[in-house]
Amino acid sequence: VWATWLVDRDNARQLSYQLASEAVARARLIEAELRAYAAEVERLGRRVSAPDASADFDLQEYGRQQPSRHPREFSYFMVVRVPDHERAIHEGRARDLGLPDYTIREALADGELASAARRPVYYPLRDTMPRTMGTRFGLDFGTDPLRLAFVEKARDSGEAVLTPPTPAVRYGRRTRVVLIMHPFYEGGGLPGSVLLRRALFRGLAGGGLEVETLLDRIAGSDGNPLALVVTDEDEDG
Repeated sequence: VWATWLVDRDNARQLSYQLASEAVARARLIEAELRAYAAEVERLGRRVSAPDASADFDLQEYGRQQPSRHPREFSYFMVVRVPDHERAIHEGRARDLGLPDYTIREALADGELASAARRPVYYPLRDTMPRTMGTRFGLDFGTDPLRLAFVEKARDSGEAVLTPPTPAVRYGRRTRVVLIMHPFYEGGGLPGSVLLRRALFRGLAGGGLEVETLLDRIAGSDGNPLALVVTDEDEDG
């Protein structure tokens, strides 16, 4: 654009406007897809909390029945509430569902995982669809203050929440994902008060969106790249 500007300012203005317009159009398409993903997560939450859904809900089978999504862009996941006295039962069920090494775990200071210390309640990542190399099955969301805050926000509000980009491991590599999480409760439906929601909270149905993939699509990885700077506002604007 700047090289063109030196030769023909009018054409450069037109090209700059065209590129900006394309970026806005792509961003709007991504926004529409995000809304579609959020609707899918909400449907998953309703299905998980349906009266006929068992504690061993098969996320793999559910995912195979849904519209095809590129797995590097979008994936389903489930986080469940596990009281300490049910920990051994929960871990055994997860192993029976095809995760032979499953245990509730927590991240150490160096990023490695270890069996979680005993605590009154856990919020482990029970399963994802698709299951990818390096996924930290059993990782307790309750040990990450940021993720725990969003778990509790979803639990108390009864509504889906969207997290900021958070670190994740997918396909054996480190990346960042935005998580959409929808709460589900014992007996289905939405309990009428915060106290009831806390008492009946069973977990979260979610979807993970890989940030880099979405930004590449907005920026024009199709051969017409755009230079974008993505910023976030603090509390002071």
